[in-house]
Amino acid sequence: MGKIHLLPPSEIQKIAAGEVVERPASVVKELIENALDAGATEITLFFEAGGKDLIRIIDNGCGMTEDDAQLCIQNHATSKLTTVEDLSAITTFGFRGEALASIAAVSHFTLKTRSAENHLGITIAVENSEIVSTAPIACNQGTDITARNLFYNVPARQKFLKKDETEWRALHQLIIAVALENLSCTFTVHHNGRQILLCPSCTTLTERMSQLFEPAIVPHLLSCNQTLEQKETSPLTFSALFTRPSRTRYDKNQIYCFVNRRWVKNHKLAQAFIKGFRNILPPQQYPIGALFLTLPHAEVDINVHPRKEEVQFLHPIRIERFIEETIATTLDNTVQSDLGAQRQNNFEYAHTSSFRPATRPAFNPTMPTTAFKNVFQNYNAAPLENQNNQCCTTEECVHEQQDTLVPQTTSSSARLIGQLLNTYLLVENEDGLLLIDQHAAHERILYELFATRFGSLAPIELLFPQLIPLSSEECNALLPHLPFFHEQGIEIELFGENRITVRAVPAPLKNSNLTDIVRTAAHWILEGFTLEETNIVEKLYEKLRAMMACKAAVKAGDVLSQEEMLELIEKLGAIEHRTTCPHGRPTTWRFTQYDIERFFQRCG
Repeated sequence: MGKIHLLPPSEIQKIAAGEVVERPASVVKELIENALDAGATEITLFFEAGGKDLIRIIDNGCGMTEDDAQLCIQNHATSKLTTVEDLSAITTFGFRGEALASIAAVSHFTLKTRSAENHLGITIAVENSEIVSTAPIACNQGTDITARNLFYNVPARQKFLKKDETEWRALHQLIIAVALENLSCTFTVHHNGRQILLCPSCTTLTERMSQLFEPAIVPHLLSCNQTLEQKETSPLTFSALFTRPSRTRYDKNQIYCFVNRRWVKNHKLAQAFIKGFRNILPPQQYPIGALFLTLPHAEVDINVHPRKEEVQFLHPIRIERFIEETIATTLDNTVQSDLGAQRQNNFEYAHTSSFRPATRPAFNPTMPTTAFKNVFQNYNAAPLENQNNQCCTTEECVHEQQDTLVPQTTSSSARLIGQLLNTYLLVENEDGLLLIDQHAAHERILYELFATRFGSLAPIELLFPQLIPLSSEECNALLPHLPFFHEQGIEIELFGENRITVRAVPAPLKNSNLTDIVRTAAHWILEGFTLEETNIVEKLYEKLRAMMACKAAVKAGDVLSQEEMLELIEKLGAIEHRTTCPHGRPTTWRFTQYDIERFFQRCG
């Protein structure tokens, strides 16, 4: 008997479903697109456990007759096209007729629907691609689809689903994308019994972005609309609404690309958008943006991905350059005032009670110098010849620097000379000259304080609790981690929908930008879950402490009094890991007497 045999139809359907249904978000994408193709103006979504236990989508579209309802769950049953040539001019979201059949093959599937011409609707229950029951039902016009226990009958696929939080974030990103493109539709989203999002229909993209992110984003938005004439075919149109460089995120997940009204994941389009900012953005920060590209159907292939998430362009380089230049031109025309404001904010003074602004310039030629002893006992600052690249932040550079350290004697004395460029402290000791970066040094001091004593630092209750609006994504990321913040002396409470209030903070953070700290932490949490590392929580907390130390430390450009400079130097000398800040930048640069004399050719 031969080894090759035909698979049963039910097994074939389960295998084929894997190409269309990858995770809950791919189910929801297909069902929302069907609802929109049906003319829905209201879509309500219910999820449990990130969509793994329950997906339910209700729309008020045209609905289906009984015959169409029974046929739609068959494979390759569609109303969108009749021949493959129709793909070249397809305007609907769906077209293959695979979605409902694939979803019904890997879930407990129920369909309720009624068309306008019928007084009664129909409900159909499906398991393993087989209809197990049908019945007439009284219901509103439209369609109500429920998919429970995704991949219950394909354990090999079910075990590859991510954590509930991860699957929910994928769902949330999808819903934002769909809502950005379909302004005339109202979206209501519930997750685990709680309403997460309500987006009423609107007339402008600005209003929609205000609903999806937060109203405070509106003043930070820029728009562009440009058309590129093409000799051989119809014009290419690109429009976008995006945040200015003064309002950014720490991830690229909020850049949404649409091609002919279809949301696609195209790295090159997003990269062209980012390139348009041309070094204006701060490092590792990205704008929020909705990008809309319209081009002739013959110049884009939407049938290259099973879930229609990717597209191919006939002239990709032309499109990327067009997007980059359009963004760059828009920014050149409007962003100068933003940059000035951003520079001002970057030098906002955030200091502890031990470091107060000076009432006089700290570096004054007539200012008396003060001698102090044992400031850096056994201090290990790299000498000049080993610091040709003092900005190096790699681990190898730090190790190399520490291997060349020259210890000082415990009886050495030092003398503060003053402050250079309101950024560096000049100290003379027996061996030469020490240049200290005041921000990096204070950052290291606070980081060590937070790492060793943060939990024991009594929080200071704010006179006026700070209310911080968040996106629903940020809020859901933070909620499971509120106990950690409380342990660190940061008392945060949920305050209404997508808002939190900070009531107390440790003393070093009293004057810091709490909104920036909270939002940054939320974005790191969001990034962390995608890394799937076993020690991601510990790494997140280390990163959070480093960020809070950076925000609370004195900044480059801050004028320090003589007493403040002395206190900073003494505290730096009292900690063990003093050679670099938490991000790896050096805190000091040492010129030995030999270095100085050799430069002036006083020695051989």
